[in-house]
Amino acid sequence: MRRLAGLVLVVAALTPALLLADDEGAGGPPSRTKEQRRVLDRLAEILEDTSFNKTKSALAGLRDASWAVRAFAAIRLGVVGLDEPTVRSLRDAARPGSKPPAADDAKVAAAETFAKDVKETKEKSGPERKATAGDEGIRSYASLVRNELSVKKVPAEELRALILSLPAFAEAADDVRARNFIARELLALCESDRIVKELSAKDVNAAVGEDGKKVFEWFRSNEKYLYLHPKESALHLDVAARSDATPTDKYREKNPWAADEGPNAPPRKRRETK
Repeated sequence: MRRLAGLVLVVAALTPALLLADDEGAGGPPSRTKEQRRVLDRLAEILEDTSFNKTKSALAGLRDASWAVRAFAAIRLGVVGLDEPTVRSLRDAARPGSKPPAADDAKVAAAETFAKDVKETKEKSGPERKATAGDEGIRSYASLVRNELSVKKVPAEELRALILSLPAFAEAADDVRARNFIARELLALCESDRIVKELSAKDVNAAVGEDGKKVFEWFRSNEKYLYLHPKESALHLDVAARSDATPTDKYREKNPWAADEGPNAPPRKRRETK
């Protein structure tokens, strides 16, 4: 209960502040990030609408193909006033890898019934500026990813893929704030000291720079050597696999981790990177 409430508060209080594009050119996001951009747009739209107690986009979001849109829609309907058991049920059904609800889903129907009595407001709750994909949208998505890493209700490989998908969402946002923010998220979810050192940077700020390009390039070059430490919910570099130029999954088939190595090792204390 506390985890869901915490995520609701994070998302409700948002304020402005697995492929990467090869170029940082002008114009819209590249076609290979089209779905990521759609998701970010939907998140921003739902946040904006529910800030005025408008429920149409959130109700549609409950049936979206994206787990993130469905999860966020449930959370935001909870902010509007949908009862917690229904919110929790909808949220639990919207996990990475899950499918949209059936046409006759009872919980979605309950949300639709609830929405009929919700009265829109003229005064916006939260920041006056309009929510955008490049700010509130990307922050909402990152909050959802963090929550999944915390509750651990999907397989480790799914969680690993969530972290590695973050650069594509940053590119899709087409906003320097999103790239900077996600670069810092990646460092917080990996071995930041190692990455900063390998980038020959003075500190995290220098490694991230203005748009996180160097951090994204490091992840693009090393993602096949990264594994998820289950107790830390963070990525670590498999140094031996990289030295052998073999993806960690393949390398560990012939060279299994020892009982106190890699994902079996005790968790290390994480450092703050922001």
